[in-house]
Amino acid sequence: WRLGKGDNINFWKDKWITNEALIHMVEVNPDSSMGTLVSDFFLNGWWDIDKLKSVLPEEWVQKIIGCPADFGGTLEDCLIWQTTSNGLFSVKSAYNLLFSGMEWLNRGGKSFGNSNYPQRLFSSSGWCIKEKLCPMSSLHPWLLSNFCSNNKFLQIPWKTLFGVICWHLWKWRNDFIFKNKDELPFNPREMILSATKEWIKASTNNQLGGDKIQVRLAWNPPENGVLKLNVDGSFMRSTGSIGAGGVIRDHLGNWIGGFAVNLGKGQILEAELWGLFFGLQSVITRRMMNIIVEMDSVNAVNLVMSNELNICHPMAGLVSSCKRLLSQIPRCTLHHIYREKNVVADRLAAWSHDIELGCCFLEENPTWFGPLLLDDSIGVSKTRIINSI
Repeated sequence: WRLGKGDNINFWKDKWITNEALIHMVEVNPDSSMGTLVSDFFLNGWWDIDKLKSVLPEEWVQKIIGCPADFGGTLEDCLIWQTTSNGLFSVKSAYNLLFSGMEWLNRGGKSFGNSNYPQRLFSSSGWCIKEKLCPMSSLHPWLLSNFCSNNKFLQIPWKTLFGVICWHLWKWRNDFIFKNKDELPFNPREMILSATKEWIKASTNNQLGGDKIQVRLAWNPPENGVLKLNVDGSFMRSTGSIGAGGVIRDHLGNWIGGFAVNLGKGQILEAELWGLFFGLQSVITRRMMNIIVEMDSVNAVNLVMSNELNICHPMAGLVSSCKRLLSQIPRCTLHHIYREKNVVADRLAAWSHDIELGCCFLEENPTWFGPLLLDDSIGVSKTRIINSI
């Protein structure tokens, strides 16, 4: 389940946190109602942490409070496809499920996923891997040796060329069967070599990322009469902990308000969106009318600013909440910036790991943020290497 309003998901019996229902993962108090809904644990536009702690161990509370939902909104709960990042079913992901766990894909410490050939060769080929059903199982050692080969043909890595050959053969075979095309191209060798060279060129350009230049970046104050909200998320890889933080400042860089929120366990995109969520809540609570919002997560900005909401996206509930909060502010714009222009929010997000679960609103700036605020107010810049335009 992807959480929306949470009023259609059974808290104990449905799968909405992990691959298993909570009733199979924790010891449930006999007095707990099995008809409890997820929305029963919402309070004042967020999770009711105390209520969660009354029925679950701490580790599960940490997993739940970072779970995105549409608090107080209208987005319905829905079932989504778990193995894709956007929640939508794809044939490729289904094939990946079939291939998962096959030892022959990873022999010699090298997987096909790390080889230099177009990934669609497997996602669209339809090769069967069930040994008892598929006669191609005897070809697996041969395929493995070719895809892991370090040899070259005409200065082209053979494993790359071999993959392109296989893909063209499969394509021509499908054209023959399904489109009644009984003639091969008159120059198959040249066609395959050309396609391989184009693939290598494209993949090399993507890896290199083009020319690089060095730039100096600093926080830009808003115009007089306009406030600026900077937000950020934080993820600790060693523990899986996430948090978020944000700060509101005026045209002189003066601290108007800030926050830090410990979100338990989760993923970085969740943390970034939570930062925006709590930042917008702070703005609305203070009845601010004209504000610029900045964050350094391009993925989060794109999700929130998209004209259409993919209701199957795992973050759709939280994205919907952020969209609704943005619409409640009369004059508000959201922008992506580089991290070097978002230092104070970044430090607040990092500090959130040291506080108790939940949100801490800061009316006064902590003394240890003084130097950072001063640097921003006087325009101290930092170096970053970026792609040239």
